[in-house]
Amino acid sequence: MAVVEKVKIGVINDSMNMLDHFVALDAGIYREEGLDVELVIQMSLESMSQLDSGDVMLSSSTMRVVEAILLKAAPYKFVLITRREPPHYILGRPGINAVADLKGKVVWGSAPGAINYYQTLDWLRKNGLEPGADVRMSHAEDTNESFFSGRIPAWVMPDLKVTADAVMAVPPEADWLVREAGFNELVELCQEFPNRMIHGLAGHPETLKKKADIVRRTVRAHVRASRVIQEDGETTVQVLMNRWSLNREVAEEIWRKMNWRFIAETDPSWLDDLLQYVAMHLPERFPEAPIHRADSVALIDKSFV
Repeated sequence: MAVVEKVKIGVINDSMNMLDHFVALDAGIYREEGLDVELVIQMSLESMSQLDSGDVMLSSSTMRVVEAILLKAAPYKFVLITRREPPHYILGRPGINAVADLKGKVVWGSAPGAINYYQTLDWLRKNGLEPGADVRMSHAEDTNESFFSGRIPAWVMPDLKVTADAVMAVPPEADWLVREAGFNELVELCQEFPNRMIHGLAGHPETLKKKADIVRRTVRAHVRASRVIQEDGETTVQVLMNRWSLNREVAEEIWRKMNWRFIAETDPSWLDDLLQYVAMHLPERFPEAPIHRADSVALIDKSFV
């Protein structure tokens, strides 16, 4: 048995879209690979300093990794592409039935810079609504009013404090909002704009070199976790039920919706559309910053698979 190594891995949040991490953790796959893993939330560009220092060995906060590569020429390398097009829905309150109904209204979503934030902007513009003029964009940091009324399950956005006419949500919250709260699905962003949202494990080259064996074990754990999610519905459903206190019916529905989205790939072409999409949108937030070119082939280190 390999020596158990303490490892920090960066994630975006604790949502269902990080399911490969939670399957690897809760089903004991990390531990079987000799890893004692701590998941660290990384939601800002500044948090990438944890990758530079090696405090966080790998990160799946891919948008922030790509931002650092394009804005700062950061030398990060991807060692595995782990998921594709996780579902992100825009849901309208009862009475909001179509995108046209959002004119003059408020849309709550991720903070500026997330891929689904850019997808939301593009979806609104595609339908003739200009964000900031025709529609007000809001996110968690902006608001302090209760979004819901009545009893809410513990797993439904427990920290969401917002008043809005539409909300970006992922499973299982999205499913509950439609089924129990009468919300209307307006769009699934990754279906509307495919191949833009890809996640992978990335690290600093010095860390990858120094901790090569541990990185290899981590990659192996994620390859195994993706296989469990794809093929072993019972194990995945148990993780969903235990971690989010879901009943079996909801957990099975989520597994069927999510299982094909978790992958283990090293083909650099997975990154091509993502890099182009982020490079296209960065000037909206950083109008004076030069955008560095990035070669997807050079960004993938296949040696750990």
